[in-house]
Amino acid sequence: MNSQTPGQISVFTKISLIANVVLFAVIGVIYLMEDRNLVAVILFTASLLNIIWALFAIPVRNLVFAILNFIYTVVAIAIGVDFQLADSPYLAMLWFAIGLIYIIIGFVALLRRKGKSKPLIIVDDNDEIEEEMNALPKEQEL
Repeated sequence: MNSQTPGQISVFTKISLIANVVLFAVIGVIYLMEDRNLVAVILFTASLLNIIWALFAIPVRNLVFAILNFIYTVVAIAIGVDFQLADSPYLAMLWFAIGLIYIIIGFVALLRRKGKSKPLIIVDDNDEIEEEMNALPKEQEL
C-alpha cells in the first residue's frame, strides 16, 4: 500500500492529507459559524499547513510528516477539550480518538525514520579495536 517511486507521495500520505484538509476545513467552518473564531483560525491554519506541506515537500520526509502529526494531535485534543466543555461528550471522545490516531501515526513515522539511520557504535576499550583490526584481511582495514 505504501508503494512509491522516487519523487512521488505515497498513497497513505495522500489519503492522510486529503482527510486532514477536509476534516479541519469542515470543522473550521462549523466553528466559524458558531462565533468561535480562535478555534476556527487554528483549524484553518492546520488545513493550510497540510496544503503547503503537500505542495513543497514532494520528496516525502518522515520527520516533517511526524511533526505535522504531532501538531494535529495538539489541535485535535484542543478541539476535544472544547467539545467536552460545551457538554458534548460524544464529539469530545471522537476528537480525542482522532488525536490518538495522529500521535500513533507520528510515532510510526519517527520509528521508520529511526530504522533508516545508521547505528552508532561506541567502544570504550582501544585493545578491542586493535584486535578487530588485526583480525581483518588487509583490504577491509580502515
